[in-house]
Amino acid sequence: MNKNEIIGYIGCIIAGLGLFLPFLEVLTIGINFIEGDGKIVLVGLIICAIFIFTKTPIVTLVASLLCVAITGYDLFNAFSEVDFSSVVQIGVGTYIIGVGLTLIIISSILQIKNNKNKKVLQNIL
Repeated sequence: MNKNEIIGYIGCIIAGLGLFLPFLEVLTIGINFIEGDGKIVLVGLIICAIFIFTKTPIVTLVASLLCVAITGYDLFNAFSEVDFSSVVQIGVGTYIIGVGLTLIIISSILQIKNNKNKKVLQNIL
């Protein structure tokens, strides 16, 4: 297991933990992301972990970008309501999910880059 895979696994764990922390705070009540579309993101994180293990970084990158899209969509919907925008705040879980997904994306890009470098070296030799 190389360091890029470890970064990806750490990202999956961090993002997974962020799903159970307050995603949004309405007045003083925290709303966890796992109660809504977070279940879909959790499945996406499991898919990411599986494809990190099988060393297919392109699928991992696509799955993590879909998780980012789902998270962004939910944030957009939460803040698109003009009446409630003053009482809705971003919770700590949102930031933790963002950090975890960023680590997964960085890991995938580095693995793709390493795979291309290995192919170039094999063609030279």
